[in-house]
Amino acid sequence: MTGSPGCEVVCPLTGSAEVDVLQHIPAAYLIDRYRRDLDIDISTTFDRAFSVAFCESWATGLKFFSPPLTGGGEMYAALRGQGWCDPADKFEFDIGASAVKPGDRVLDVGCGAGHFARHVPEADYTGHDADVEEGGTGVAMLSGDLGDLARDHTGSFDVISAFQVLEHAADPVKFARDCLALL
Repeated sequence: MTGSPGCEVVCPLTGSAEVDVLQHIPAAYLIDRYRRDLDIDISTTFDRAFSVAFCESWATGLKFFSPPLTGGGEMYAALRGQGWCDPADKFEFDIGASAVKPGDRVLDVGCGAGHFARHVPEADYTGHDADVEEGGTGVAMLSGDLGDLARDHTGSFDVISAFQVLEHAADPVKFARDCLALL
């Protein structure tokens, strides 16, 4: 199946409707799998969507889901509660830390419990998570919408990290622009 001009499905990077729809996944199937496999109710994530299309952009090769749905705070809290979702160590923490100099102001977007802070002890670390309240992580935290944060703290950081976060952004281009505004 392919997209066509005027098609609702567009590449989130290019805005082009030149995409292949590789598969339609019924919302009921995803809701059932999350409930059975993870004991999490994601039914509110789908609002009025009856299925999700798994697509590939002709121009970029990017594979993505349409519509671009993101889980709510309750879903992410439930995932964090399972222990495996926010590990204290990831190999990419060491890679990211190698780019941080002592005294750098670091914003760790989607930080969860703020584990990256341990890897950059000489940096001025601030975590950001849209769904984690300040004080619950033991590190300096900002919460709320990243776009609002970008308006309020433009140019405030030397380094932005976002480990395994981009795939959760409904609009990855806006996400990248907001991150750049914070630098």
